[in-house]
Amino acid sequence: MALCALPGLWPEDRSPVTVGQVHEFFDGEHVAKVQREGYEEVFRIPAALEEVVDHAIEEAVKAIMLWLTSGPASVFKEPIPLSS
Repeated sequence: MALCALPGLWPEDRSPVTVGQVHEFFDGEHVAKVQREGYEEVFRIPAALEEVVDHAIEEAVKAIMLWLTSGPASVFKEPIPLSS
């Protein structure tokens, strides 16, 4: 989940992505393209359950790899509070 670690997930301008966009990225329908020496390699992104993606996002926030924002809320280096 780290910034720029997954080709195709993060925009080239490093603009933010939404949790919904991350869920869509792991819907089993996307491919990533990686430039190699003289050619471009294409990788299929496997499908993942939303719960698995959410857990990966939470772990990345706690590990200081992602900063999660939602309106005025900001979560970084801590567990994501769950709404009840």
